[in-house]
Amino acid sequence: PILGLLVAVSLIMFDLTILRSGRTALRPNLQKGVALGLYRTDRGMSYYRPVLDRISSLGATHLSLPVYLFQDSVYTTSLYSKPTDGATPEQHDMVLQEVILYAHRLGMKVMVSPVVDIENPVNNQWRGVIAPTDWTAWFESYREFVRHYAEIGEALDVEFFNVGTELVSSEYRAEEWKRTIWSVREVFSGKLVYSANWDHYDTIEFWDELDFLGLSAYYELAPTDDPTVEDLLLGWTPIKRA
Repeated sequence: PILGLLVAVSLIMFDLTILRSGRTALRPNLQKGVALGLYRTDRGMSYYRPVLDRISSLGATHLSLPVYLFQDSVYTTSLYSKPTDGATPEQHDMVLQEVILYAHRLGMKVMVSPVVDIENPVNNQWRGVIAPTDWTAWFESYREFVRHYAEIGEALDVEFFNVGTELVSSEYRAEEWKRTIWSVREVFSGKLVYSANWDHYDTIEFWDELDFLGLSAYYELAPTDDPTVEDLLLGWTPIKRA
């Protein structure tokens, strides 16, 4: 079951990251990343320690830790923390810190990645279509949470911080995003990335403010549920060349 979970949440964001110079990372430096959702912080490290041991045993070198922020609808302007397992935000943040420390002890590098979710979506609404009634107020609320997690990351020597994930409808507000990035840099000395959606990475105007370009690569690599490695490589090759 743990292996199945890891396969389900395996993240190729690190593998797809492009250096600002435009050069792809050389294979000897390949970052083998796994994303681990903190959905059971109510159980503490007695739950996460064996999961992290398993991730490390699979050869992972990098660990992405999504932290979820919620807004009531796509139109609201304020965000809040609401752990999905019934833990308090304080308990969640404590486990987050313990997970970071243990991942470092296992030799993995860590990225903290805030992710916005919609509490009451209508007709499959998602973070990519938010339309708050006041964008300035929304960004102020968002920056407050992002800085909070950036400060946690800085205190624990986290190597990477993702300033945003798939917030497609917000991306044309480049100045607000630049202010967000600058705000994070005030409290975090590691590398910064933004994770663009797979179909919306070429219109972003704030890439130059970041250290890496991130991509949520939801490409279909094979038409079946049980592809071979060769099938996956065949599906990935034209995407990589594009």
